[in-house]
This record gives sequence, structure tokens and C-alpha cells, in this order.
Amino acid sequence: MPTPILINGILASGISGHLNISADILVVAGGGGGAASGAGAGGLLTFTSQTLLLNTLQTVLVGAGGAGGANGQLNNGSNGGNSSFGSLTAAVGGGGSISTTGATNSLAGISGGSGSGAFSGGATSDSGSRTGGSGTSGQGNAGGNSYYQSASSSSGGGGGAGAVGTSAVAANTGGAGGAGYTSTLLDAMGAATGLGQLSSSHYYFAGGGGGGYYVNGAVVAGGVGGGGNGSSNNAAGSSGTANTGGGAGGYYSETYKTAVYNGGSGVVIARYPGAQKAIGGTVSSSSGYTYHAFTATSTLYTGLKTAKATGGLITTDGTYMYHTFTGTATFTPSTNLTADILVIAGGGAGGWSRGGGGGAGGYWLGTSQSLSNGTGYTATIGAGGSAGSGNGTSVTSGVNSSFGSISGTIYGGGYGGSATGNTNGGSGGSGGGGAGSASASGGSPTSGQGYAGGAGNTGVNDTGGGGGAAQAGQSPSANSNPGYGGQGAGGTSWSNYAILDAMGAATGYGQLSSGHYYFAGGGGGGRNSVGTAGPAGLGGGGAGGSTSNQQGYAGSLGTGGGGGGGANDTQAALGGNGGSGIIIIRYAA
Repeated sequence: MPTPILINGILASGISGHLNISADILVVAGGGGGAASGAGAGGLLTFTSQTLLLNTLQTVLVGAGGAGGANGQLNNGSNGGNSSFGSLTAAVGGGGSISTTGATNSLAGISGGSGSGAFSGGATSDSGSRTGGSGTSGQGNAGGNSYYQSASSSSGGGGGAGAVGTSAVAANTGGAGGAGYTSTLLDAMGAATGLGQLSSSHYYFAGGGGGGYYVNGAVVAGGVGGGGNGSSNNAAGSSGTANTGGGAGGYYSETYKTAVYNGGSGVVIARYPGAQKAIGGTVSSSSGYTYHAFTATSTLYTGLKTAKATGGLITTDGTYMYHTFTGTATFTPSTNLTADILVIAGGGAGGWSRGGGGGAGGYWLGTSQSLSNGTGYTATIGAGGSAGSGNGTSVTSGVNSSFGSISGTIYGGGYGGSATGNTNGGSGGSGGGGAGSASASGGSPTSGQGYAGGAGNTGVNDTGGGGGAAQAGQSPSANSNPGYGGQGAGGTSWSNYAILDAMGAATGYGQLSSGHYYFAGGGGGGRNSVGTAGPAGLGGGGAGGSTSNQQGYAGSLGTGGGGGGGANDTQAALGGNGGSGIIIIRYAA
């Protein structure tokens, strides 16, 4: 996260209270995740001369890149996340790459901001070329078509914001990704912020991913603007570039089928003429404009307040100053402060192979905490647990978080159990769910930080959900539905929910549901047959995988949510990674 630039000594004298801000805004969504074909770029929108009223708060959502399929031959990539600025039209996430899904060998691309390329394989029952996924009007373009020839394969490139994805024109080839978009405005934004891909003196955003192919040969180029390259059998491709909205490259060959290329995350950039008049994002100035660049979800406050401390990303809602830490750093007050402090640890990963849901990271909220002038407090942020690479013993718990000595140790969420490996859920801030295996117990929680994971059972769908900050993970129901993840902290029944709501609204973190923000939800259990997987707990938990070969969903970053459990016995059905932890500090502005 960027270091704040509004600290004591920077005055608000550069702003005239009666003037509004006229801003130009770029919004780019997350690119699609990879599989066999090229993934689509995130949708791209520009808005010019937008009036922003002074002393108002604009929510800025930055879409994550779509997750690549755990096996490019079997699992589709996920669509990228949407991005938005205030009430303006949202940019739509890029279409996830298509795979064979283990059931058919020729499939059309997936729609999105820009669409993903199509894929054709060699099964005669599925013969024929397929069309690329469609793009969203005004935001992106379609993916390229596939080319069919018996016993061969080909895939189209993902669409970009500036051009359609290239279609495959021969067997055992991949189409290049569509080019991203550039303009005079984007050139100025890229030069001022360092974001976007610089090519031939222009800055591009939202390039499509190159399509993968099965035989030896050169990589297939991704579209300029952060698109990932498609792989061949002997040349590795790549993920979309972070904060460009680039689509991921395709991977289908035996060598790289498990490479996992993710889509590039989105970005939002706002600029206005003159000196700084707002707080939020990474601030820079160039050629008479002030720029605010957002590479993660946050807020823009149109007015200036003076921060009373350094450290983290600083935002304000006009009443409170907020310091958000998503990576370990130091918070140092420049005066004595009374502050509310939220500390969330990393969530546990979901289990592999009929896996239980990961437990949420531990939760701690300290209200009216005294912080001393000039004292450096270390904000330690725990990472989410790892789902590993197809071995139940490699699934890990989340990592601990802490705020100096004030919070004590807030423990990472326990891992979800795996039917092959560690069957029981791991203990932690909240416990992980047990696997679909005989007498698999849920993990134990840490007192005051979370709840236990649900137990597993012998049935193929009998997996337990991970515990959340406010509720235990569910054990499987009588009709063999996997257990759901426990709910996280938040909502009107939760003590101090108003503080969590204010923190979520001012920083953009937490899961918003029915007007309230939730943190530290448990992951849902995986399902090994057709039907509903274990739902995630509110607060950033990931849902479980369902049907053959589907991996669990990851916990959301900056929430401590537990990852969802994987579906069945193959390496393709990994659990989801746990969501990383977070620390948010607020004090009166």
C-alpha cells in the first residue's frame, strides 16, 4: 500500500471552500483468469469533467484479477472483478479463460468487459470451431474464435479494450490477445502515476491474454496493455500485469497445464487541475494536475484534513481519519491520540480433496485505545493460508497479526481438513472445517477471537465449514449438503457494528451486505457431486468447490476470510487460499 503524504505540516490553504472539483477519471476492471484460451481484459471506461462536490466521500472499488484455473485443461479461469468510482457506471471484469472442463473439447469464450477466446479440441463428438466471448459495449471487445481440426487444438486470444482478440487460423496454434486502449488522457495519467504499459511512447491499459496451445513453439503475445502471454508446450506464458486490467495468457499443454496464470488487477485514476484538494490513493502532480491513483479498493474524500500520525494508507470521512495497513509497517502518532483499532489475522486455506472450509483469521477490536506521541507501533499483518499444490499435508493456516503490544497476538485461521492428508480442521483464530472423511473434527478457536470449525463425516459431501468471528462453521446437514462457513463480525447484532460500518465505508475493506460491513467470515465446505457447495460466511469467506474438479474459492483480501474447500480427489480440486489480514486505525479528524 502507498505511504500517506498528508501529515502534520501540510496545510489546507490550497483549497477554496466554495469551489467543487472537476475531475477526469479512468476506471479499469480486473482482467480474466487464465485456462486454455486467452482471457479477456477488464472493461475500461473514461469520464471527463465530472463534478465532485467538496467534503464528500467517493467509494472507489478496484476489481481483482480473475483467478486462473488450477488445471488449464480442466478448470475455467474466473472473471475479473468489477471496478467503479462513486455512482458512475462500473467497469465490468474481463471474461475468464475457457478450458475443456473435462466434459467437452470445444467451447465458446466467456463474456465480460472484454470476452475470452474460444477453445476447440480434438474430440470428434465436439467438432467445430467456436466463437469468442462478447465484450461489454463501450468497455471492451470480443475474444478471438478457435479453429477446429480433428485430433488438434487451438484457442483464440482474449479481447482487449482497444481491439478484438485474434482468432486462431490453424490447428495447434493460439491467437494473440487484443490490444489495450490508449489516448491523450491515458498517456498523461500513465506518465504521472507510472501505471499502465508504456509502448511506443503511449500508455496502454486492458490488453487481452494470448491463447495457449499444445505443441512446441514460441509464446503467443498478450495484447499491449498488460495482457499475459499464452504458453506453448515448451515456452511459459504469463499472468496479466497487475493494475492494468490485463487478461491472463492461456495454458493448455502438458508442460504448463498447472501453471495458473491470474488476471491483472484493475486500477482507478482521478485527476483535476491545480493543487491537491482531496485525500485518497497515491497522490502525485504533473503538468498542472493532481492525480490520485487507486490500486486497491479505498475512498476519495474531496477536502483536506491534516493527519495526526504516519503509516498505512490514510483516508477520511470528514469526521475521522483512518490508517489502513494491508502489509506490515509502522504507525507513529505526532500527538497523543485516542483511537479505535481493528486487527484481523490471515484466514486459513480450504482443504483439498473433499476439503473442509478454512477458518477465519482471529478478530480483535480495541476501542478508545491510548496511543502516545512519537511512539512507533508495529502493525503486523498476517498473510492468508496457502491451499498448496494438491497434497493435503501442504494446506496451511493463516498467519498471525498484531498491533504492537496493545492487541496481543491475533491468531491466523485454521486450515480446512483434506480427505487425503490432514483430515481434521486446523485450530486458530477460528477453526477450520473437517474433511469429508470418517470422524474428521473441526478445528478449535482462540478464545475471544473466533469460533470452531464444523466437523466432517464419511459421506462424499460431508465436509465442515470453517468458523467465523461471530459463528461456528456448520457441520454437514442430513441431506449431505456441505457445511457453510461461519458468519464474520458485523451487522446490527454485533457489538460495535457502527465502528465496523464506518471503517468499511471509509476504507473500502470488508464485505458489504445489506448496508453493513463484515470481517472474518469462514470458508464453505467442498462438494464432491453436482449440487450446492458450502456457502461462505459473510466477511470475506470463500465458497466451497462443487462438481468434479472445481477448486474452492479464495477468501477475500484484507478481510481474514477463510478459503473454501475443494471438491474431489484430483489435484485440480484444490481449496481456496485464505484472505489476508488487515489493521485499521481511526481517530477524530
